Amino acid sequence: MKIKLLLLAFAAIAFAAPAPGRSQETIGDRVLRLAGHWADSTSGLCSAPIGPRHAEDISCSDGCCGECNCCCRRLDVFGSVEYLMWWAKGTHLPPLVTTSDPGTLQPDAGVLGLPSTTILFGNEYVGKDMQVGGRVMLGIWLDQEHNVAAGGRFFGLGGDTTQFTATSDGSEILARPFFNAFLGIDDALLIAFPGFAAGSVAATHDTLNIIGTEAFMEIMMSRDQCRRLSLVGGYQFMRLDDRLQIVSNHTLLQPGLQFNITDRFKAYNEFHGGEFGLRGQMFRGCWSLDALAMVALGGMRQEVVIEGETVITPPGGGPIATQGGLLAQPSNIGTYERGKFTYIPSLTLNLKYHVNPCLNFFLGYNLIFLGDVALSGDQIDLRVNLNQPVGPPLPAFTFQDRDYWIQGMNFGASWDF
Repeated sequence: MKIKLLLLAFAAIAFAAPAPGRSQETIGDRVLRLAGHWADSTSGLCSAPIGPRHAEDISCSDGCCGECNCCCRRLDVFGSVEYLMWWAKGTHLPPLVTTSDPGTLQPDAGVLGLPSTTILFGNEYVGKDMQVGGRVMLGIWLDQEHNVAAGGRFFGLGGDTTQFTATSDGSEILARPFFNAFLGIDDALLIAFPGFAAGSVAATHDTLNIIGTEAFMEIMMSRDQCRRLSLVGGYQFMRLDDRLQIVSNHTLLQPGLQFNITDRFKAYNEFHGGEFGLRGQMFRGCWSLDALAMVALGGMRQEVVIEGETVITPPGGGPIATQGGLLAQPSNIGTYERGKFTYIPSLTLNLKYHVNPCLNFFLGYNLIFLGDVALSGDQIDLRVNLNQPVGPPLPAFTFQDRDYWIQGMNFGASWDF
């Protein structure tokens, strides 16, 4: 379905463009002809106008630069700066912190699946709040008629943080649920329970390093006074990281043992690949509509890091640290890497108002779809054997990935000098 939507977007841009003047000319022939024309035009002097004014020719006061009447510069520079307000799909977390109704028996406290249990944190998407950021683009026209251009783009988002904390002196139940793989039953680690334990739990999820950069070439395929269609291709890099940390501290009221338990899950995704697509532009007076539909194909490098530790402090004694928390045990702690072939479709729409021949302001919408992204919450295995090395080696690690999207609005200004 998503591929069909992408193809429909490509078709819409192509439909908006006028039919090429040479009906028998293939796309490959046209690209070669334009490249040869570009090589010839950059070596000679400007020529007189050879046809009607093109709608995008706004870089000279008389509006004729597309046909080059000696007012245009040999190598025009263009660029843009944008302010981004984007949202992401987010990371899905399993149930991580629970409570139970007053009067719940200790064996049932915080255990998933019971009507007395309530999930306080987890079983939801996090990292889906608005992120602000910026994008810059710089390019240069390689010929006098603005048929061929080269440039680069970079964007970055500020990230998103979700935090949860809960504390109890024992009067309210706090627990961290899991499936006890040694006993084969649903279970929970009690952080606070009346007459048994008091403590706190804190969880932090961070979405960070959503960045991307491109190096592109753009070749004009067809244009008239109202529309322009260009072929775009190049190289794309993207990175998306997220991490989850859960820290619980609790004290057994008898005999006063203190437990500090930490689990960390980190996921890193790095994409490198080639991109291709179409840019369609429509012009009317001082207004223009710019649509860019792209697909990048390449490799996604996934890396997952799982860490855990437990620090036990006996009454009057020093702390004793051991490897392994609750959800991070010796059976799944470590660093794991793999590469996958994937795709990244994207769509950008900008409505522009041209203040003068060199400057315009615009408002736009962006959608980026990433396939095969590893996220921290998906790497958690709630099946836990606290008696390792005796019994099954659980939790276990198996790469889990899913589709991910980023979308939002952009505001900016662009120039052509």
